[in-house]
Amino acid sequence: MAGLKGRYEGKVDAKGRVSIPSKCRKLLPGQLVVAKHPNKDLPALVVYLEQGYDAWFDKLLESKGGERANDALQDELIDEFYSDAQDAMPDDLGRITIPLFLREYAGIKQDVVITGARDHLIIRTPETLAQYRERFAGNMVYDKPATVQEG
Repeated sequence: MAGLKGRYEGKVDAKGRVSIPSKCRKLLPGQLVVAKHPNKDLPALVVYLEQGYDAWFDKLLESKGGERANDALQDELIDEFYSDAQDAMPDDLGRITIPLFLREYAGIKQDVVITGARDHLIIRTPETLAQYRERFAGNMVYDKPATVQEG
């Protein structure tokens, strides 16, 4: 799936719930996974369909050499990305509950910005999004010349 896009501002309520943007709800039906974004320098959260999260993790493992039995790095990655991942079923109003420890990880108190990222959503504080954009402002893909592979 490659349809999640846009930028949405929202708030986390007193019970730790945030609304999935209505334009994104139909693309994220059913059981979701809320997890840490892998960029620890600019902490955020990701929201995937359950099978999408598993597919993302499989790609991560593949980039690190594939799945190997008794591999310490694989065990660390599984611990890092699955032990803190939480299932989240949207309620009738399209809200999901984000556990306190994940909100604390991402620095989320109340205001959030939810951005589409093709097959998942990213939830950040407005400050973290501003830092992210500032850090990568001069490193945008469209600012770089295309490279051609010769073969």
